Amino acid sequence: MLSFARTVLLLSLTVAFSRLAAAEPVEIVSLRAKAEKGNSIAQYNLGLAYIQGQQVPADLSEAFVWLTLASEHGSAGKALNEVLGTISEPQLAEGKKRLETYRATIAAGSKPPVTAASTVPNPVARNATVHPTPVSAPTPSAPISRASEPVVAKASIDSSAAEIASLRGDRHELGEELALAWKESNQLKKDLTATQAALADSKAHLATQTAELAKLREQSAKSTAAADAAKLAADLATAQKEIENARAAAAANATKVSAAEAAAATLNTEKKRLTAERDAADAARAKAVADAEERRDAQGCAVAAAYLRESLRRVGK
Repeated sequence: MLSFARTVLLLSLTVAFSRLAAAEPVEIVSLRAKAEKGNSIAQYNLGLAYIQGQQVPADLSEAFVWLTLASEHGSAGKALNEVLGTISEPQLAEGKKRLETYRATIAAGSKPPVTAASTVPNPVARNATVHPTPVSAPTPSAPISRASEPVVAKASIDSSAAEIASLRGDRHELGEELALAWKESNQLKKDLTATQAALADSKAHLATQTAELAKLREQSAKSTAAADAAKLAADLATAQKEIENARAAAAANATKVSAAEAAAATLNTEKKRLTAERDAADAARAKAVADAEERRDAQGCAVAAAYLRESLRRVGK
């Protein structure tokens, strides 16, 4: 029972390691976390990843979402226009739906749901040649006069410095997260090696138990075969006795049948004799009836003749 529980535990750990291997890369997880917090650069780079299919499945709907959010937060580039030039109507509708969901969740301060790859056909192949452009501050809509150029330049420098500082902080965070990920990966590799070794031991133990079980089954089969042979012999003896009884009963029945056939032959002969006697009696009776009728007719004729003679005699007188 302990060996079985150990095997189940090892298999569960193996499945867990497989799921960890199938999860999103650490870089994408970190980039998504920053994008969900409103970092426009992270949003822009995440959109590029979904366009080019880098470490994530290519998804124009998801790319439209993040590039639009990045544009709204000041990180504009050519990528959004290129997506709008190639995205299909169903993908654009899906992207707008997701965009509203992300806007609402980001505004509420909750974590947006990680959307699965779009089921709408994607015309952009993996590693498509969409070239990112440097992220810059939003371009003013009105022309800037020469008098305000120093102020604008200073504001641009301050904005660039802030972005550089933010990028350095992001790079530091990414480095720490990458180091932690490598540490966790090494630990997982060690655990996986230990699990594989334990699994090999379990397989060897299972093979031994399987061999013992096969031996026990063979012995049981032999014992069962002997018992079956004895039972078969007893059944055969019983069957032979029943056959002998059946033969004796058949012989007795044959004698009875012969006697019955002889009696039937005798009855048939007697029937024929009685039939002949009946036919003779019927013929005699018919002859007697015919003779009686003939005599009656003759007597009638004699009476009629006597009457006629008496009548003629009377007429003569």
